[in-house]
Amino acid sequence: MKKVIFLSLLLWVLAACQKKDIRELRSELNRQKDLIAQLQSALQSINTDMKTLQAIATALQAKISVVSYTATPTGYELIMSDGSKINLTNGKDGTNGANGTNGKDGVNAPLIGLRQNADGNYYWTIGGDWLLQNGQKVKANGTNGANGSNGVNGITPLLMVNATSNQWMVSYDSGNTWSVIKDGNGNPITATGATGAIGPQGPQGPAGITNFGITETETSIIITYNGNTYTLSKIGIVPTCNIGDLPSITFRGLTVILSNDAKGLLSSAAQRMRSNPDCKIIVKGYNCSTSLAERQRSWDRVKNVIDHLVQNEGISASRFIFQYSQSGRDCEYVDLAGANQNQTGGGTVPPRPTS
Repeated sequence: MKKVIFLSLLLWVLAACQKKDIRELRSELNRQKDLIAQLQSALQSINTDMKTLQAIATALQAKISVVSYTATPTGYELIMSDGSKINLTNGKDGTNGANGTNGKDGVNAPLIGLRQNADGNYYWTIGGDWLLQNGQKVKANGTNGANGSNGVNGITPLLMVNATSNQWMVSYDSGNTWSVIKDGNGNPITATGATGAIGPQGPQGPAGITNFGITETETSIIITYNGNTYTLSKIGIVPTCNIGDLPSITFRGLTVILSNDAKGLLSSAAQRMRSNPDCKIIVKGYNCSTSLAERQRSWDRVKNVIDHLVQNEGISASRFIFQYSQSGRDCEYVDLAGANQNQTGGGTVPPRPTS
């Protein structure tokens, strides 16, 4: 009889433990299901944000203005001066947090943004640090072609989560290859935090993108997106260049070679250009006559000034407007001056005269 009672108690204990294990297993499966849904939502939102940010970077770099903007159910739609549209999406309200301890479980989505570099181009950032590919910053805006060659498109990275390692991955070639995303300390960024013991229900999730909105001035549209601000000009408004006076470079005699004094002046001018990355620069050479030799000499001098600023000072060639064989000043000078931002010709080198 004792054996029967003991066996019955043992079976009852095993059944009770099994029910408890099943409840915990179901709870864990539901939690993982919620995390997967959050990851899918985060991935879609991030990849959409990156396309929007690249459109903003292209508009900033190419000086494309805003014609108008309207509110939409999910954010704003901007109509640009080149006929394109930029859709700013505020995202969706987050869902209730999953059960856990101290909020450890949940999606750890990286914060993607843009920042302008000293060369005037816009590059991707992640968590406030530069997003690097093989140790190099990843350019968001495209690069204009020169002398009839095709330009280079900016890169729109794609993000995904490696289910095995639970790490965020990035692709720079439309998903053909992937690499681990690392933070500023070189550590891989995990997609979800460690799962804690079952605790009380988590709080309501975040309501879409933080610090999102549009403000307007007489000359600009100021976009706040993912906590960063980007200023686009309105159509018909010509941004001014407040770089101030830049030096004149003097060439003695028939030389086209830069002197050490000239290089020093260009170094100082380059620092001003870095502090005013939106300013285009006119580089203007003169001639003393219309002879072929004088026109070639003027061209060579302007070319050497621009080459020095590009190759030695790291200023983008797209910022320079090449003008040679101009009248109005002695031919020994090459002048540098800020240009109106709608002035065309930046980055284009005219053919050297041959007749």
